[in-house]
Amino acid sequence: MSLDLTTKLHQAAFQAGQPQSVYALLDFQPAATIARMPLDLRLVLDISASMSDQANPGDRATKLALLRDAVAGMMEDLQPGDHVKVVPFDDKSRVAYEGVIRTDADKQKAIAKVLALHTSGGTSILAGLECGLKEAALPGHVARVVLVTDGEGAQREEPDCERLAFDQRGKSTWLVYGIGIGYNDAFLDALARANGGQYVHLSNMQTAVAQFAAEMRVMGEIALTNLVVTLEPVPGVELVKVDRIVPQTLALPVHMPTFLSADLGDVDKARGQKLLVQLSVPALGVGDQPLLRVRCGFHVPALKLLNQQRDLLVTATFAAEAAGPDGEVLRTVQLAGATRLATLGLAEAASGAGDAAVRTLGSAAGLYDALGMADMSAKLVTLSSGLAGTGAVDEDVKRTLTTMSRQAWQQGGGNDPLP
Repeated sequence: MSLDLTTKLHQAAFQAGQPQSVYALLDFQPAATIARMPLDLRLVLDISASMSDQANPGDRATKLALLRDAVAGMMEDLQPGDHVKVVPFDDKSRVAYEGVIRTDADKQKAIAKVLALHTSGGTSILAGLECGLKEAALPGHVARVVLVTDGEGAQREEPDCERLAFDQRGKSTWLVYGIGIGYNDAFLDALARANGGQYVHLSNMQTAVAQFAAEMRVMGEIALTNLVVTLEPVPGVELVKVDRIVPQTLALPVHMPTFLSADLGDVDKARGQKLLVQLSVPALGVGDQPLLRVRCGFHVPALKLLNQQRDLLVTATFAAEAAGPDGEVLRTVQLAGATRLATLGLAEAASGAGDAAVRTLGSAAGLYDALGMADMSAKLVTLSSGLAGTGAVDEDVKRTLTTMSRQAWQQGGGNDPLP
């Protein structure tokens, strides 16, 4: 079987005869035996003049120098059969390298082109994206667009960029990286959301090396593509909240209490995907009761299998007394709650609602602290204290928190959301 779909509830048994909330943690894991698929990697790299600035205060290295090194390190993991296209952009774009990696000499030639990049001109993100995506993604490949920028493109280009991102949804997944605080974080986040990809803030270029290396490892583990999940509660049961926990912790909008369809994209063998579903359950009698139908559709390109299906009926046991709380699910519920609060607090801070943001961020900090996530808690306290003292938002801390909150499950290590 190509996809293993399992569920865990927050209790082994629920008290019969009373309405209550039930939390289900859905786990989507590809078969470990599915072979690696070749990559179609489009590297869209900002080389505008601002990339010649120091990477960090006191550093002699420029942002571009460290970016070149990080991308070169990433490319060392390319395998025979992988396709790579390198597109540097300033106020225009060009192709620095494009080809299929067949030998180590091919790979070193591609890396040399990256290491030779130099800065010039302004910033046109649209020019870089259009050049990078001029040709369609190669069939049978894991298609990735890696966009890295430190600047703000022309505002008039933003709608076209977002339309391009949406058009590429299901065709190529975008990894959007912002460096420093000179870029428009709301725009880059919107790009990633439109595409179904990921936005990551790089507070300094030193973190890019590890970040890019980790992403390359994940790309090599992609086994399933175009995963679409539908959730349909049985009559009487309603959806309340749905959170994507892995690979990014994000709240999914629930527009109807009786149905949700989510495009979850690619699934890798290293992490899989996890959803946390909160259900409102009416009073039910003793026994095993069905609660939720889960339907999945996906492709397995390595096996040339399209439109595969996997279904699961989530059931719960109801008894005279509740029993058997599940620690992993309950801690995941806490994680999702803390992330929702952090996201709300950051939105309140960005909108100028300082007093509300201070309260919300303080509550989120307390939840993360209770979960043993001291770094997240400390950064939230720093941001909250700054707001309370001066009313000012530390942009680097805010953007770092946005990325950390979405990757919070990783602080537990491995596939478990938390230790």
